[in-house]
Amino acid sequence: MVIAMSKLPRISEPYRAYFLPCAPRGTYTERVGEAEVEFAEVAPDDIQHICSLLVEARSKLVRRTVKSIVEALDEVASGWLCDSLSFSESVSAVERVTGYSKQAIELSLRNTLERLQSQSIWKMLSDELPNPAALDGWVSLNCNRRFRLLGHALTLHVLAGNIPALGILSLACALISKSSSLIKVSHDEPILTAAFVRALNCVDEELASCVAVVNWHGGDEAIESIAFKHADVIVAYGGIETILSIRNRLPITKRFIPYGHKIGVGIVDSHCDLSEAAQKLAKDIAMFDQQGCMSPHVVFVYGAAGDERRFSGCLSSALKDVSNQLPPGRYVLERSASIQSWRMVYMMSGAEVIASDCSTEWTIVLLKEPVAKTLYALHLTCAPRTVLIRGVKSLEELHGEFEPLASFVSAVGCSICGACEGELLDLLASHGISRICTLGEMQLPRQWWFHDGRPNVSDLLIWISAEL
Repeated sequence: MVIAMSKLPRISEPYRAYFLPCAPRGTYTERVGEAEVEFAEVAPDDIQHICSLLVEARSKLVRRTVKSIVEALDEVASGWLCDSLSFSESVSAVERVTGYSKQAIELSLRNTLERLQSQSIWKMLSDELPNPAALDGWVSLNCNRRFRLLGHALTLHVLAGNIPALGILSLACALISKSSSLIKVSHDEPILTAAFVRALNCVDEELASCVAVVNWHGGDEAIESIAFKHADVIVAYGGIETILSIRNRLPITKRFIPYGHKIGVGIVDSHCDLSEAAQKLAKDIAMFDQQGCMSPHVVFVYGAAGDERRFSGCLSSALKDVSNQLPPGRYVLERSASIQSWRMVYMMSGAEVIASDCSTEWTIVLLKEPVAKTLYALHLTCAPRTVLIRGVKSLEELHGEFEPLASFVSAVGCSICGACEGELLDLLASHGISRICTLGEMQLPRQWWFHDGRPNVSDLLIWISAEL
């Protein structure tokens, strides 16, 4: 079933950054990026009331079948994908707010919505759970054992603004677990999750009544102490400081699922087609202007001395070309001065810098020393559309270079020959890398994946067994 186009709510300015189970005490409008955004006013008493309503509404979720929830999510996702006007309105709104290119947002939103279609959700549940039917009731195992899976009453989602559609996926997983959701959106991207819930409300009012989307200033202890008290599970996305701040204020009894600062790494075997590998890597670099947790910051070229220079030449051509497909967003253009300074610092440190002509659209840095000895190792951040290239001559050398980065690596994109694939996969697995994919797919997973090595839904569940 696909939602009728006439039922989809229009997304027009001022863009609304909230969806609440009750009328807000008031609203105010702020300019975010190039758009006017309407926010709901919230005080501690409002959060107390909203949480109480969400916990009460959760009784409706418990009585629902997972099939009905999946069908509702599918109807919204399929409707958005089929309604070109609504889809383009959503893309335009996020583009104006975040400054990311229209092309990057289109790719990301389409990828997200496709993962919310029924077939994809059921595949994910089958991969994660021994029997998804346990979400609806008791399921027999063996030896007189039964088990069932229960969600928690309330899940709090604290979102970051770097990846626009992330909140939609986080919400979907909570609903599938039959948990109500309080979602704190980021001021940097506060509109897309609220727009999705409004569309869900057109399809299934009962399901949408179990969700609240709102924004408050991060770190507001008066509000957050109440949200933390009522939430059974807290899913948080953000930088190291944000994650530590939340963790340090949570009671020990709360389930905390943090997704902190992460980076992507590329590995290129010089025996492969370097031009093809460069074209794929350029796409990964350009998506979200390297603000995603899987954006490649460092690329190791495995081969003989000088192979990294050959690859850099291919990559410079590829980055020129990709600017037409995925143009730099406002984030890049507004940081021209800092990108120039960043280039100068690396040149002064002895690295070779290859940069876009007469612009700051992209930068390649050829490192002459191990990554652990560079300025990058201090913060594990780089300027937008910038990549560090380091040549290694053996897998043993790669292991040594990779080890200091491993705990912060979310994904590794590879272009490798078959001869060393098995050994490389074992090496990366030994470092705890949870996602290994081909270059060109780092930012757009083809299906549900284990984000930072965590399952999507089963992390949100209570597993109950009966041995009678």
